[in-house]
Amino acid sequence: MVPSGWATFDLGMFPWSEPVERLLIAAKQSRVDYLTPKIGEIVIPGKIGGREAWWKPFIKGKDK
Repeated sequence: MVPSGWATFDLGMFPWSEPVERLLIAAKQSRVDYLTPKIGEIVIPGKIGGREAWWKPFIKGKDK
């Protein structure tokens, strides 16, 4: 699974990082394989990688 449409804009009434954090929890519980590529990163199907929590340094204040 590759999440899309998150981390582009902070327009929600929830913390910016919440969608991906919820996805990681659900994927782990369901044993679903996932990738979290950086914005603009090229994803090559079948290639291992793309699970770095790259968004963590950008979380500020209460989002942490």
